[in-house]
Amino acid sequence: MSNQLNFLLNQAMHYIQCANLSGAELLLKQILKVKSTHSEALRQMSLISAQRGNNDIALQLINRAIDANKKNGILFSNKGNILSALGQYESSIEAHKIATKLNPSYAGGFNNLGNALQEIYDYQQAIDSYHKALLIDPNNLDFVINLGNAYWRANFFGDAIKSYRYALKINPNHAGVNFYLGQLLLFLGCYDEGWSRYEWRWLAKENQSAPLRSSRPLWLGQSFDGCLYVWAEQGIGDQILYASMLCGLRKYPQKKIISIEKKLLPIFERSFPDFKFIANGVELSESEYDQQISIASLGQYLRVNIDDFKASQKPYLVALQDNLKVVAAVDVPRSKGMTCGIAWRSSNNQIGKYKSIDLIEFSKILKMDGLDFINLQYGDTYEERVSVEHSTGIQIRSVDGLDLYDDVDDLLSLIDTCDFVITSSNSVAHMSGAIGKKTILFLPFSHGKFWYWHDVDGVSLWYPSIRVFKQEKQGDWSKPIEAAKAYMEDRFGI
Repeated sequence: MSNQLNFLLNQAMHYIQCANLSGAELLLKQILKVKSTHSEALRQMSLISAQRGNNDIALQLINRAIDANKKNGILFSNKGNILSALGQYESSIEAHKIATKLNPSYAGGFNNLGNALQEIYDYQQAIDSYHKALLIDPNNLDFVINLGNAYWRANFFGDAIKSYRYALKINPNHAGVNFYLGQLLLFLGCYDEGWSRYEWRWLAKENQSAPLRSSRPLWLGQSFDGCLYVWAEQGIGDQILYASMLCGLRKYPQKKIISIEKKLLPIFERSFPDFKFIANGVELSESEYDQQISIASLGQYLRVNIDDFKASQKPYLVALQDNLKVVAAVDVPRSKGMTCGIAWRSSNNQIGKYKSIDLIEFSKILKMDGLDFINLQYGDTYEERVSVEHSTGIQIRSVDGLDLYDDVDDLLSLIDTCDFVITSSNSVAHMSGAIGKKTILFLPFSHGKFWYWHDVDGVSLWYPSIRVFKQEKQGDWSKPIEAAKAYMEDRFGI
């Protein structure tokens, strides 16, 4: 019977390697019919459930496997990974600690522990755990990358760079590592190598944008006779940020065609009347252009040193003046002295939770004298605004009839009516900065902070009207909000 079960298990493992999870599951169930406490069959069933996203079932199965074999450290490590997927990080860490105690030679256990520790922002302990993993398996690329990421999130930038460079010795063509290193170097102002490595994003799975498929040559920063096609990439906020470089593109004589997110078209056509714009996704015949480049890649030629940023300090987007929908909505008697637009959330699926702030955390700012607040936050904010009003007595006015997510031209006009804006890291920050509006921007300590939010003495390098306030500890917004309140009292006299 034992030989038969081993045969079925080996066949199931073969199916798993071939991505035939359903076939593997049938064989594993046959094993469990014969022996319901077969720990490896239960473990593999658990891993299949986790791979399908059924983490509650995966947890039940791995617990059964542990009940059958309490001395197996790998089972506890698997349990820790499942608990992390369920957001139960403290329990995950405990499971991983048991795993490393039971099996101190299992490098993956220390790596998994480091991953869980990062989720509770304990970067130093995570770093220590990755080092233990690397003592066992010193050339494991995943471990080295995780170590580099932990160093970066802990703001140990030099150590992060060393880790990424070590990873590139193991695999020089690893797109993700080159992409990470490029972003970190750009954040630190090392533009030459930074922009070069940033080009690896097109091969990195972490990048959500796809490159243009074209037989036309890449533009290399030179003047030429013909037409240059600058094509859009990344999200709305990123496109607004990189559009600041279109001003520098004017010095090149060739004709330009720029693709941009469709809902940005009215804004860009008004702001750059000398350029031709098309909606992103509209296919442009190669006969209409001679060379091409993505909008972010312009940085290789137009943002090569700090002086390039200093030479591009003027607002470059133009809000629609006398926007009747906005004017009619906000043209009410002010009860206080200044109008403050406010946004507090990011909808980014991967890192939005690190950038977003609960509205109630702004209570001390909301209660400041002399301010009227206007909602700039896209999405359904009604219940949160009402709850905050009940708690603080402060109303955040919302403009009826405006879709703050899709009607970005109206949103830009609404931002323009404000005396200043306070916001988390989202598209509102980019729009406000691009029109030169005084803006207070709240950023996470590290995890969730994009590379381009570097600053000089608290002022954004890309948007000189934006004042940056950063967490001193990941997840804690209290100190940057206190600092912003003090700045507002001093700057605006409120």
